[in-house]
Amino acid sequence: FWYEQKQQRISDRLAPGDLGIVLARAGVGKTAFMIRIALGELQTGSDVLHIALGQTLDQVQTRYETLFGEIANELELTDPETARSTYFQHRAVQVYADKQLTPERLEETLKTFRQHLNISPASIFVDGYNWESPESLSAERLSAYKHLAKKAGAGLWFTFKTHRTESCPSAAVLPETVKKQIEHIDLALCLEPEEGCVLARLLKMFDEPVPSEPVFWLAPSTLRPLADKSIPAGPSLAPKDCILFSGAHAGAETEFGSLAEKYKIVEKNFSFSGRDVVRKRGLIILKPAELRQGEVSRFYLQTTMKREFSDSEDFKKVLQTIWHQVNPAQEVFAIGLIQHDKTVKGGTGWAVELAKQLNKPVHVYDQSAKQWYNWDDSKWTACDTPRIQYHKFVGTGTSKLTEDGKKAIHDLFQQTFTDKPPCTEP
Repeated sequence: FWYEQKQQRISDRLAPGDLGIVLARAGVGKTAFMIRIALGELQTGSDVLHIALGQTLDQVQTRYETLFGEIANELELTDPETARSTYFQHRAVQVYADKQLTPERLEETLKTFRQHLNISPASIFVDGYNWESPESLSAERLSAYKHLAKKAGAGLWFTFKTHRTESCPSAAVLPETVKKQIEHIDLALCLEPEEGCVLARLLKMFDEPVPSEPVFWLAPSTLRPLADKSIPAGPSLAPKDCILFSGAHAGAETEFGSLAEKYKIVEKNFSFSGRDVVRKRGLIILKPAELRQGEVSRFYLQTTMKREFSDSEDFKKVLQTIWHQVNPAQEVFAIGLIQHDKTVKGGTGWAVELAKQLNKPVHVYDQSAKQWYNWDDSKWTACDTPRIQYHKFVGTGTSKLTEDGKKAIHDLFQQTFTDKPPCTEP
């Protein structure tokens, strides 16, 4: 990440002992933005240390895998598997379920990875730090972190969750928590959602004046820097430029696929050997090594989805194919049933949860309520028939598709691409 100001290129890398923070409210993409920076470091061959507080190892690894996949596509890597192995051998991940970080714990973590894995990070990334605690926010604590980072030869990045009621603060109106210790913060950057993109604004940049305009615009699902703030959306999408990612299964996926074919949209249907599929157009049979890229532990799945799932090999493979659908897509549309715990019933629910975790826009048509809903930060909000906003989208859902669910899919395509469906060729 960089931007040009007065013909000077300003890099994202922090000097040893410098402290940078990424501010945003929940769901905007603080973690994804920070991992983007980490992947940039890994690309240069530098070591990084990622400390995740209150998260699982599966969550962190899934985010890295997904964003690496995006970068591999952007760079058109000819051998992404070798690149992935090369990148991640320089990455160390430490998770702490108790959400506690102290200078002593940081020092011990650095020592452990240095001694046992020969990891000497150029950057340390801390996600989920509790800025509300007076002790965690003290000048002594922040100074100690910076001292340890400088001693280790690393820059230090933290995420900072702002309240939902706060807009992106200006340099003059920083959150009180940040203001108290602003002298210990070297660089502060805020992510602010705007229709179709995420704006990144500098709030502090060492001793330099900060620009009033955003320093860059980011794609909301991947936090990829955009050339400018214009993003094709709604009616400007051409069907021939779009890709539907799905699973070729009976029900909703078949209906999405049929409409994709009618509108001449490219299909990519992921499945595995031995599974019955309905659609053959764009069918991709994943090999065992490819399936393993979408691996998710049973414990993580049950914790996230709050219910038991089958541990059969075929069901595991179904979940792995879902990762291949959601990972390259920019948004997700699903047909199913939203449950009281805010998850979606069945295997469809994993596609929805994965989209949430990866900060991708997600819409669900609830067949029981006969209503479209979109995920808004922490809740489902009823909405009118949405439009497909991005060229790469997932279409998935229940095998028990009702007539209302079928109509919802038709309305989605018609709302996006045309006032009338195209003529069917003889």
